Amino acid sequence: MDGFTILYQKDGNGGKVEIPSDKTIKDTKDFTVQFYVTNSNYDQCTEIPLGNSISVNGENQRTSLSRDMISEGSCVSKQEFLVKLKNGLDSTVYTVKYTLHPDDPPEDFVGTLTLSSNVAFEVNLNITTTLPDCPTTELTIKSYTSDKIQTIVETDLPERCQQKEQPNPPTNVHKCVGSKCEVPTSLSQISNEYKNKNITNLFIELYDDANLDELDVSVTEELHIYIKEGKVTGKVTYKNVDTDIAIWGDEKVLSNIAVEMKSSGKLVEIKGLPEKIPLTVFQYPIKELTIDYGSYVKKGDIVTAYYLPSPNAIETVNLKISDGVFTSKVHEKVKATYTNVEAKKLRKAMLRHKGGKMAIKEGGNEEEETSEIYLYKYKIGENKSNVGLIVGVVVAVVVVIVIIVVVVFLVLKKKKKNDSSSSK
Repeated sequence: MDGFTILYQKDGNGGKVEIPSDKTIKDTKDFTVQFYVTNSNYDQCTEIPLGNSISVNGENQRTSLSRDMISEGSCVSKQEFLVKLKNGLDSTVYTVKYTLHPDDPPEDFVGTLTLSSNVAFEVNLNITTTLPDCPTTELTIKSYTSDKIQTIVETDLPERCQQKEQPNPPTNVHKCVGSKCEVPTSLSQISNEYKNKNITNLFIELYDDANLDELDVSVTEELHIYIKEGKVTGKVTYKNVDTDIAIWGDEKVLSNIAVEMKSSGKLVEIKGLPEKIPLTVFQYPIKELTIDYGSYVKKGDIVTAYYLPSPNAIETVNLKISDGVFTSKVHEKVKATYTNVEAKKLRKAMLRHKGGKMAIKEGGNEEEETSEIYLYKYKIGENKSNVGLIVGVVVAVVVVIVIIVVVVFLVLKKKKKNDSSSSK
C-alpha cells in the first residue's frame, strides 16, 4: 500500500491516529481496532475504512491489509485532463509558441506537446508567419479527458494566413555578386527573387562591395557566403533554427560583419574529429555574433556556439534565451585536429548524412592536409541551480499489538493499470 497513510481507531472512540513508529498497538483489556487509509493522490480517499473492525480478545492476533479492502467507489484515480498537440505547420513559414497562463513567457512549440493536469486548463497558441498581410494568430485549446492527439494545421488559421500553394522549394541555389561573375546579381536582387520562398541551400560568392543588410531570405538548411573580393559590411540574419552557417573571407573583411541566428544548440559529428561541432563556422572572427536559443537552453547551460580555424575568439557574442540576453565571454576553448581537404574544396567535400551526421568525403585528387580548429564554448549567465539526488525508499509497515496484540502486515500488491496515478 505504498503511498497510503494508515490510521487506526480503538473501540470506535477518540480520534484516528497513525500507526505508531514501533509498529505496536497496546491495551490491557479486550478491544476493537478499525484501520483507515488516506491518500491525497486519489479522489474520495480521506480516512476511508480499511475492511471491517477487528476484535482482539485473549491472545495476539495477526491480520493482513491490502487495497482490496477499500470499499468500492473510494480511493479512485483522479480524472486527468490532457492536451496532446502536434505541430503540423511548416516550420520554415510558421513559428508557434504556447503559454498556459497570461503572465507566463511563451515557449517554443516544435514537434509535439503533451500537457496534463488534475483540473481543466487551456493552452494558448501564438502563431506568426513569414507570409505577407498575415497578423499573429491566437488559438485557444481546451483540455479534454480522452487520449486523442490534435494536429495544428493551416486550416486552423485565417484564410489569409494559409499558403495558397506549396510548390517545391528551391534546393541548391548558387549566386554570384560582382562584375567577375558569369551571371552577376546583387543581394537585393536575390532577396526580391526569393521573397516569401524557402530555399533549402543557398551559396553566395561575393566579388564586389556589398551590404549584408540587403540579404533577406529564408534558408532552411545551408547558407554559405564566400567573400572573394570587395568591402563587405552589415549584418546577415539567419531566420530559421539550426541553419548550417559558414562565412569565408580574409580577416579584415570578416571583422566588419555581424551575424544573427537561431539555434537549438545542435551539434553534429565529423569523421576523424573527436569533438562534435556546431553548425556555425567562420574563417576568422567576425565583428559580432548574436544567437537566439529561445527556450532550447536555459541560464547556466554551457553551449558550443561556433568554431573557427583561428585561435582568436569573436569579440562580442550575445546569447539570447527566454530569460534575457547575455553578452558572454568564452567559457572554454577546445582545440581539435583533423585531416581535411584544402579549405576551398571543403564545401564540396562535406556531405550531410541521414541521422544528422556529417563526414569528410575520402578519396579523389583533393590535396589533404592536417587542420586545426577551435571550438568556443560559452556559459549562459550564472548557474544558480542545484542538482540533487532524491532517493525513494519503500518501507514495509508492520503493526504489532502487545498484551492483546494484532500484528498487521501490509500486503504490497501490484497496482492495477487503472489504479495507477501520479501527483500532478
